[in-house]
Amino acid sequence: MRSFKIEKDFMVDEFRCVIVGQSLGHRCGYIAIPKDNELYGKDYDNIDVSVHGGLTYAEYSENSYPLETEEQVYSLGFDCAHCGDSKDVELIKSFGEENDEVQMLLEMEAKYPMRGTVRTVEYVENELIDVVSQIKKGEF
Repeated sequence: MRSFKIEKDFMVDEFRCVIVGQSLGHRCGYIAIPKDNELYGKDYDNIDVSVHGGLTYAEYSENSYPLETEEQVYSLGFDCAHCGDSKDVELIKSFGEENDEVQMLLEMEAKYPMRGTVRTVEYVENELIDVVSQIKKGEF
């Protein structure tokens, strides 16, 4: 079983953006950086954009996580698994309640409800749109 699913794949100008739901109940947002962009290949620790929790991902990929593609892609990303973020129980359930890992997470949630804010697909989408805007303005 895959531990993630693509919840939304969309374009913001020339940037491909993907929202990934994790089986642990949180979401991540990724932006494919075009090869001609000065951020292509740059480590996320050296990019100062304003995004939820800061950038936490910068990797090359081919036909795998986080973007399904035939070509090599360089992606920047962030996650919503920080202090103050809560697991999305419905996202966890969407991975199949018969799965042992999912069952364990649901049982833990029932005994020890998470506090915090569930970061929705719409929330992550707005963060990605904002990061693309910062990149286009050279604010990094």
